Amino acid sequence: MSKWMSSDSEHQNPEEQSASGTVTDEPSSSEDEGGHQMSNQLTTSTPGESQPSTSGVGETAGRAFDSARDRLSGQAAKQQTKYVVGLFALVGAGFGITGYLIIDLLASANTPGGQFLSAIFSLALLAIVLLIGPVIAVYSSVRAADGLYDEPRTAYLTSFVSNFAGYLVMVLIAVLFIGAAMSSGGGGTGTTTQQTTQIASNTVNLDNLLLPMIALSIPVGLVGLGSTYLHRNQRPAADSGGSVHT
Repeated sequence: MSKWMSSDSEHQNPEEQSASGTVTDEPSSSEDEGGHQMSNQLTTSTPGESQPSTSGVGETAGRAFDSARDRLSGQAAKQQTKYVVGLFALVGAGFGITGYLIIDLLASANTPGGQFLSAIFSLALLAIVLLIGPVIAVYSSVRAADGLYDEPRTAYLTSFVSNFAGYLVMVLIAVLFIGAAMSSGGGGTGTTTQQTTQIASNTVNLDNLLLPMIALSIPVGLVGLGSTYLHRNQRPAADSGGSVHT
């Protein structure tokens, strides 16, 4: 009996081993097939993923431009822009007209150094006009911060654009008046006077000042943006309910 039982167990063990072998072999083959399928999906999907990323850059830039244009086209943003640009234009006209009168008086005076003084004054006046932009930007941006308090992004964008454009307008108006005064003042007699007058005439020239004007407008716009940010964050909590101060 023991021999028969041992022989039966010997016959049964190979079958169990073969059955267990087939069970363990089938998942491995399925795992291999799944691995091949996943690798094929990765290789086929990789080229298609790079195309939307390159085309999405232009779409993102277009949406950003459209959003900025929509913000600036609002009624409140237009009013703030007109105010800031008008303020810069008024200051530029004031400097320009005053400078024109003073330069003309100095140039027409019957004094040996009249032309020299007018040239020096025109250079000093131009320096003041170029440097006063950030001061006006700080003042004008307070209105933008109050008038557009409920729309912070619109307030920042309006402050930068309006101060950038306003500074250009101010310098342009002042340079036109100062240049007209310098051209009508005459030449002068001394060598030093002629050289100084020539330097002033070359400096007060739109062709020579165009690129510097654009470059200087960028920090003026940033000063206006920063002033708007500081004023918004320093307002009392009682005034943060969207009230408009004009």
